[in-house]
Amino acid sequence: MELEITRAFYTLSTIAQALAAIMGLVSAAALFRLQSIDSQMRELAEPLVRVVRSNPGLFDYRRTDEVLESIARGYFYEGARLLRDLLIATPAVKLNELEQRYLIDLRTLSRWRPRIVKVLVGLLLLSSVVIFLSVTSMYGVGQPFLVAWTNELVALCLVLFGVALVGNIQLVRLIISER
Repeated sequence: MELEITRAFYTLSTIAQALAAIMGLVSAAALFRLQSIDSQMRELAEPLVRVVRSNPGLFDYRRTDEVLESIARGYFYEGARLLRDLLIATPAVKLNELEQRYLIDLRTLSRWRPRIVKVLVGLLLLSSVVIFLSVTSMYGVGQPFLVAWTNELVALCLVLFGVALVGNIQLVRLIISER
């Protein structure tokens, strides 16, 4: 019985520590990737903003102001998305090949960024639940009311740890892929 309690305690503490370390590293990598995407979107948006400014009569001035204000405030993701929508909705604008490439890349990045954010937030929530469950279970291991459930608690934490680990691997694949 004592060996089983000790094993459960060490298993639960290892799960909490390992998951916290993995999430710290993956979160840092995800944040760097998000910053990189924002920087890329800013660079791609600059020449397209020039197109909008050089053709003021072609665009709805309210939408143009909204685009320029978003970009000026540093909301590059929102501004780039609005800019992309504005250019697509205005067929009279003729973009050269490079500007068309920028628009395609901008469109791709504006879809890519929310995916990373959603997966990261989901994994942070799942990891928090697993860590909380592991840590609180460690305090209950050996207590009379949990003795019968010790193996089940450890199994549940291991399963959730596995799910979180697979999710982190998927997030890393999402982060390192180009587009």
